[in-house]
Amino acid sequence: MRAGELFAGRYQLDARLGRGGMGEVWKAHDVELGRAVALKVLLESHASDDVVRRFRREASIGARLQHPRITVVHDAGHHDGRMFIVMELLEGSDLSRLLAGSPKGLPVPEALGLALQAAEALAVAHAGKVVHRDLKPGNLFLLADGRLKSATSESPAPRRVRKKG
Repeated sequence: MRAGELFAGRYQLDARLGRGGMGEVWKAHDVELGRAVALKVLLESHASDDVVRRFRREASIGARLQHPRITVVHDAGHHDGRMFIVMELLEGSDLSRLLAGSPKGLPVPEALGLALQAAEALAVAHAGKVVHRDLKPGNLFLLADGRLKSATSESPAPRRVRKKG
């Protein structure tokens, strides 16, 4: 993948924002709607059936959970055999960078405010029968205005099994 490449005839890649265990995230431009987006692409080498199911589930769950504390999923699809998810582009930094820049810790009021915002996102997810499978500072994004958003990495909540007897 390279800058300038057009995905699905609609999303023009601008710059790679990051790379994780399953894929890459690119800043892209939605040429149909004229807006900047984040495009998460599943890496070919990790496309086992289980990983593909998890990636599809992430897209589906992200699309149905609508809340100001949860990253919006706009679209999902395939391009040249690769699955992708299109999400809102978040401007700011993940919480791990903020914490790295504060070796003595955050001031208590700031830490409590961020924890409250994260708990709000988790409450919405749990109400939707979703458990966040990878909750960590790197998956919590602090926007320039101080609002926190949870990135996707969710799965349906496990079903409770009743014991007989």
